[in-house]
Parts: sequence; C-alpha cells; structure tokens
Amino acid sequence: MLSELNRLERHIADLGFGEDTAPDEAGDPHRLFEYSLEHDLFDRSPYSAADLELSWVENQAGSPYSYGSYGLIDAEGRWRIPMGQRFICVRPFRDGTAEVILNTEGSSYSGPWTRIDTEGRPVGQ
Repeated sequence: MLSELNRLERHIADLGFGEDTAPDEAGDPHRLFEYSLEHDLFDRSPYSAADLELSWVENQAGSPYSYGSYGLIDAEGRWRIPMGQRFICVRPFRDGTAEVILNTEGSSYSGPWTRIDTEGRPVGQ
C-alpha cells in the first residue's frame, strides 16, 4: 500500500495542481484523499441496480471552501431531492440510504453524518 501511495503522490505532483492559480482557486490536496477513500471498505454489499440509478448533482459556485448545492436525480432525470444547500457533503446511496452531512449549525466537512432515504428524510433516528 505504501508503494501505491508513493506512486499516486508522484502522479499528483506531476499534475501541478495550484501552481498557476490564485490562492482562492488553488487545489486543496489534503481533501483529495478524503474524497477518494471509503471509510468502510469491507463488509459492504455491492451497489444495487436501484442505487446505481441515483446520482447526486453538485453546483459548487465560488470558492472550493464554500458549501455547494446538492440535488438527487434518478435514472429518468427526475429530481428526487431538489437542488439546494441542505447538505454540506454527500455519499452515494447504498441499499436505499445515503450518508449526508446536513447544513445545520455545528456541522462541518467532518460531520456529523446522517443517514437519509431517497426522499431526503432521516432514517434510523
């Protein structure tokens, strides 16, 4: 694993993120790994066909440090959760639920995480 991480680090360095951009628009490399790695790699069922028909759409206008707008669409292009700033961060649906960080007082990119259904309602609480 260390060898693979070193290879990826060299590859990322070769891409030159942030070298010719203003500080507000420069890449944020510490978040690259956060976005790329799953926390629970084992003991997970594969994505179902229904899960794969759901797609998060993000509109991140402005700084990479501002909270974007998220919405959920299905395979037919219908909005299941309308676009809005309700979430700080989202994860893909698995078994009909997704983990999200609600855009509420006290929330940040690190959490707390809440499970929701395909209509955006909290589950298991």
